Amino acid sequence: MGVKKHTPEEYVKYIAEKIKTTKIPVSVELGQSEVTLADLLNLEVGDIILLNTGVDSEVKVYIAGKLKLYGKPGIFGGKKAVKITRIANNEEG
Repeated sequence: MGVKKHTPEEYVKYIAEKIKTTKIPVSVELGQSEVTLADLLNLEVGDIILLNTGVDSEVKVYIAGKLKLYGKPGIFGGKKAVKITRIANNEEG
């Protein structure tokens, strides 16, 4: 009983399929804020933290922890979503 050897083409196809199904973390930053430690310690359910962005502002989209895209938040299919508006340049990420 021998081990089957794969051709380079079969190996490339196998790797390509694995890459297509690999999951990569994507996160979206809605904005930033600074609060005092006292305010942080006193936060309660229902409190509001003001962000440095407006409602219609672009949000930053990070792929594997690196800024790669910008987008606009919205709803798609009843779920929260981000519509990509532009690609971040190398200096931004």
